[in-house]
Amino acid sequence: MRCTSCRWTEVVTALLLCTSPLARAESPPLPTPTLLLELDGRVYPSHEEGMTGFALARLRPGLAYAPTAWLDAKVVVELAGEQPEVLDALVRFLPHADLAIEVGLGKPPLFFTHREPTTQAIFTDVTAVARALRINRDLGVTVDYTPTCLPLEVAARVSNGSSSATLNDNSELAYTLALDLVLPAQHRGARAPLGLRIGVAGTYESAEDRLGITGRTELGFSYFRAPIVSGSRWVGETHAALQLDALHLLVEAGLASEARSRDDDGNPTTPRRALPASLSYGLSSELGWTFGDTTTTRVGSVDLALRVERLW
Repeated sequence: MRCTSCRWTEVVTALLLCTSPLARAESPPLPTPTLLLELDGRVYPSHEEGMTGFALARLRPGLAYAPTAWLDAKVVVELAGEQPEVLDALVRFLPHADLAIEVGLGKPPLFFTHREPTTQAIFTDVTAVARALRINRDLGVTVDYTPTCLPLEVAARVSNGSSSATLNDNSELAYTLALDLVLPAQHRGARAPLGLRIGVAGTYESAEDRLGITGRTELGFSYFRAPIVSGSRWVGETHAALQLDALHLLVEAGLASEARSRDDDGNPTTPRRALPASLSYGLSSELGWTFGDTTTTRVGSVDLALRVERLW
């Protein structure tokens, strides 16, 4: 026969174990591996890829880690090129529910289809306008403000303005600002059944002598090449995305002005002679229709889309 005092001792011990920090602590989360693989069948085979007509367009292993609700990080490496390349190396802090701070090598908030390709565009590749005018990736700090009480998204970034992780064009920084109106307010989530996004963004940077904006096809063919540019570079873009149940419409436009100059006396200490700026602009439109059940991932769906682009 068990005594009452022994029974109470067991109850108190159990309560202490349940409320103990060691007993309540969960196992720390493990990093999550990611992988993006894209194999393209090409009508015109590339000699570099072999004469099979197939090309490894993307092979991107990565690692994501979120040890707490206010901190996450990710690293993504591209292995489909001639040599491995680090695409993303980011740490993201969330000091407030409406505020996020991103530090590291990543995408500036210029051209929404570039920064968030899976939420707005059906095509996996960004538009030709964004591909030509954007800053691909660079080192910097981004502050994202998405107030829950307003259908707005505001992003500001200060970065080195170069696509290289170790080399900057010069000592000048690049500045990018983006503003989006989102109805209904579903900030950077999956496409809503009914929704509208309208936004603008702009960036300013200063560059040393380098090749200006060049128009390239999806396969990398250059159909126009700009002259050497140097000095200030301004890029502005606007976009609108409309979702009406299964119908999807996306329009994106961009404009870039790149300064030019020339050393006409051979003396690097004298001012260079200014030349007319190089102006590039373009327009892209995408119309898509989704067949199937879009409310669940168990059934799946089929996307049919048409994209028309022009770059001047």
